[in-house]
Amino acid sequence: MGKKPAAVTPDPLAHWHPFWCGAAGGSMGSLGQFFGTTAPDFVERMLTFDSRGAMIQFSSFIICTIGFAFVGGVAAYFLQSKTQNRGSLFLIAAVFTSVGVQALPTVKKVLKLVDVSPISVAYAQAPLTASGSCPPITIVGGIKQFLRLDENGYRVVVGSFQSHGDALALANKINAADATLHAFVADKYPGNDFYAVVVGPPSTTLEDANKIQSKVLKFDFIHDAFISHCFL
Repeated sequence: MGKKPAAVTPDPLAHWHPFWCGAAGGSMGSLGQFFGTTAPDFVERMLTFDSRGAMIQFSSFIICTIGFAFVGGVAAYFLQSKTQNRGSLFLIAAVFTSVGVQALPTVKKVLKLVDVSPISVAYAQAPLTASGSCPPITIVGGIKQFLRLDENGYRVVVGSFQSHGDALALANKINAADATLHAFVADKYPGNDFYAVVVGPPSTTLEDANKIQSKVLKFDFIHDAFISHCFL
């Protein structure tokens, strides 16, 4: 008796156009990014009734999802000459966009290494409002945060003064107590009459910012310190 032909696994996406298979796979990179990094901050904004910030973050997620879907669709369209299996096109697009979004921050750092143009200290510092919080966020800022291309990150703010001298005095006092904290006076935001005293470099994670906050609150001359997430 001859051998039975091997069973062929049906392609569940066989009726889909290659572009739409790739688009569906490409959107997986955006979904993974949202639930992996953005969701906690989005939920926090919802719980604190920051509806504007939450809507901008969600809008940024939608915009990026559409962009990733388009990239995945284009990749699948050109790869259909290599394989007609729609499931494979879906997976290839998903892997392509997922790897791409994870690599974006690294690519930006590499590009900065070859950028020899001078950057002023004022430009590198995230501006803060009079209350010590960040300026209103924007769609562009939300997209940069979603793609992890924003460098402002979490700031630990310990005070706000109308006098630059008073703000500088506190920053110097903190640095004298612990030079590793790198306290500085942030530039005034347009229309803001206050100088914010910020401790530490921009932190890439909330956990890092919490560590800096706990460290600075041990000083008896620091009465309050809060964490602010700036992205413009």
